[in-house]
Amino acid sequence: MTSEESRDSEDHEPPPSALRPTPETLIYRALCLRCPRCGQGKMFKTWFRMVHRCSVCNLLIDHPGSGYYLGSIYINYGATVWITTISFIVGRLYFHLPAVPMGWFLGVFCIIFPCFFFRYSRALWLALDCQFDTAVLDEGREHQDSEEKKGTGEEKVEENQDEG
Repeated sequence: MTSEESRDSEDHEPPPSALRPTPETLIYRALCLRCPRCGQGKMFKTWFRMVHRCSVCNLLIDHPGSGYYLGSIYINYGATVWITTISFIVGRLYFHLPAVPMGWFLGVFCIIFPCFFFRYSRALWLALDCQFDTAVLDEGREHQDSEEKKGTGEEKVEENQDEG
């Protein structure tokens, strides 16, 4: 391979799969409530309202009305049940706490904790989807590219070439 060929291969962008974040990075970004693709954009406007797209990389974050985040309910429920069950078993077996007061306390916990964990369960669900569905991280790039082309007029040139 000549030096020109090696220089040309260095100028090309790596394939999209090479730019994919690792599972650890996706989970870290989810726990920080940041965009899974870039790690910079915030995922939530308020406590319960998500942003529609990432302000930095344009990844579609909110999928209104589609049931996309239904799986996050399972994450939230699973975390609540797991914490409640482990707490009850440890409280009863190791600390010999009475069952009724502990049941009341854990009942209140089961109401409050899912409200707190709501944002994290949604962020984790999106991170899991990005890990297992390769198209999710590439989705917003087409929308971003078309927005950039509108500003430069490249889109009209491409349309004219397609017609001709």
